[in-house]
Amino acid sequence: MERRLVNLLIVNDNDLNCNCKDLSLDDINISKLGFNMADLEKFEVIIYKGKRGTKLIRSKYTKTGKVI
Repeated sequence: MERRLVNLLIVNDNDLNCNCKDLSLDDINISKLGFNMADLEKFEVIIYKGKRGTKLIRSKYTKTGKVI
């Protein structure tokens, strides 16, 4: 078993920086977030959780992708 304290950021639809009506869950990535990259680098794990579903956008510990 591994134990870690992780800096986690969970974002939602309000945090996207785009005209996102036609955006699918597959299209959401770190560049679509309305945050400065320097601020995002502080987080080891970034998760999108919104009306399109849930997706692991960045992780230093696991693979990224849709959460089913």
